[in-house]
Amino acid sequence: MNMEPNPTTTQRNPFVGLRPFNSDEALLFFGRRQQTVELLERLHQGRFVAVTGSSGCGKSSLIRAGLIPKLLAGFLVADRDAWRIATLKPGDAPLQNLTKALNEIIDDSALRIPHSALQEGGAQAILEHLQPTLTAANANLLLLVDQFEEIFRFGVESKQAERREEAADFVALLLQLAEQRALPVYVVLTMRSDFLGDCDNFHGLPEALNRSQYLVPRLTREQRRQAIEGPIRLFGAEISPRLLDRVLNDVGDQMDQLPVMQHALMRTWERWEFEEAKRKRDWDAEREGVAAPEPLPLDVPQYEDAGTIKNALAQDAEAALNGMDDTQLKLVERIFRTLTATDDKNRRIRRPAHLSELAAVAGTTTEEVRAALHNFHSGGRSFVLLNEEDDPLVSISHESLIRQWSKMDDFFDNELESQKLYVRLVDAACRYENEETELLPIVELVLATQRIQDQNLNRAWAKRYNDSDDDFDSAFTFLLTSLEAKNKEQRFINLQSFFFTLFLFVMFLVSLMALIQHFFKLNQPLLLKEVILNIVFLVLSALLLPAFIFNVKSLRYKREKLSRFLELIVDKLSH
Repeated sequence: MNMEPNPTTTQRNPFVGLRPFNSDEALLFFGRRQQTVELLERLHQGRFVAVTGSSGCGKSSLIRAGLIPKLLAGFLVADRDAWRIATLKPGDAPLQNLTKALNEIIDDSALRIPHSALQEGGAQAILEHLQPTLTAANANLLLLVDQFEEIFRFGVESKQAERREEAADFVALLLQLAEQRALPVYVVLTMRSDFLGDCDNFHGLPEALNRSQYLVPRLTREQRRQAIEGPIRLFGAEISPRLLDRVLNDVGDQMDQLPVMQHALMRTWERWEFEEAKRKRDWDAEREGVAAPEPLPLDVPQYEDAGTIKNALAQDAEAALNGMDDTQLKLVERIFRTLTATDDKNRRIRRPAHLSELAAVAGTTTEEVRAALHNFHSGGRSFVLLNEEDDPLVSISHESLIRQWSKMDDFFDNELESQKLYVRLVDAACRYENEETELLPIVELVLATQRIQDQNLNRAWAKRYNDSDDDFDSAFTFLLTSLEAKNKEQRFINLQSFFFTLFLFVMFLVSLMALIQHFFKLNQPLLLKEVILNIVFLVLSALLLPAFIFNVKSLRYKREKLSRFLELIVDKLSH
């Protein structure tokens, strides 16, 4: 049996791992033929299709490796048989990302769409810039908006009117481009089905979804079998029946079935390939000139060594941390906390961020962030994605990592505590300015400042929850005022403790000298009452003095700690 990959494939591994399939990996994309045909029928009926489904059902892969290759092959012939493909995600600048995606398919740089044209001319301005390119190429345009649910985080949940307006303009442009008939523009978007209820925030979107939504069904057992067997056979290998049944049973109906299965099988293939290469070397060394036996099929031992469906993802994520010191581990936590968020409905979602933002939040350099991320997008891992811009946008490749890696729970909990603290500080600062509350008590003050120090909470981090610098300044100024008040109070207490300790020390010396004087005046009658009183006072002073000395030292330590906190908050406010 030929063990070399099929000449038409360029990968060394038949499984792509956690990330979605790309269009050039269509040969590896098995089990979706019927769904691809159904999507083609939807596009034939109308120019707008919303592909929805649960996380992990394969929405993005179905479009990229299923629908797009069929379009390019001419399976949907409308006015024209050629296609231009523009792909984008809304991200943190939806109109800018739309402009960039469209400009990439325009041949003449002089006809590129300026960003201002979208705001001034709307869909008509886009059509005017697209018309020469599409006409000259006699082509249709497919505009793919992947992870459309990002628009809800950007616009709906934002407190900024500008963002809400930009999100509304973005959605309106998509609908207008699909509805017009001057140019053959087709709009396809992918969206998690649990965000369907959020669509009523945009005029016209629910109606468009009602006309053209495609809910991606779960793969049947036979379709999953094709998705497992097909790529392996394409690469000239086999899978044992017992492993095939084991994987099919392990996948079951769990939410993250497809990406996690892909990752587990990718690692299984690597272990099988390593063992086969070693077996061949050993055979050649022992039986030189004798043809090697047929390769063994992929089997359960390699699958279990990879971690199985249940543990493969978490096991590999933990392996990415190997060799990191405490500083790097803390940086990884800050990065992943920044790349995730909890929305208004308490759903854990991805939150793409630029490399510069990650560095600013973590208080480090972009080079350090790149180094910390390296293990997560190399060595067969595709846990994070970075585009090729000067300041690349970084995102977690799939939500399944959020759900499958147990450390993410700790990251979310830690971030949630920091968020709650910041919200409380902003609220308390506002109420203090309105004379509705007092300064922070010492216990809450120390706990708050300690978390700010430990978690390195800074202005860049605070922008995640409120873009306004005023709230950050207000919260940290309130914290600074509370610290200064407690520091002043502590100085007064320290002074009191010092003088009281000095008094005890003086009385201790007086009592001691009195006793000595009594004992050395042998020619005078000894007054037993005076001696007893001096002894009692001497003993009490001796017992109390160490305690008060310790108290003075403790109060001095507290004051020094408050002073360090003061310096910390002043530094945060100045950056």
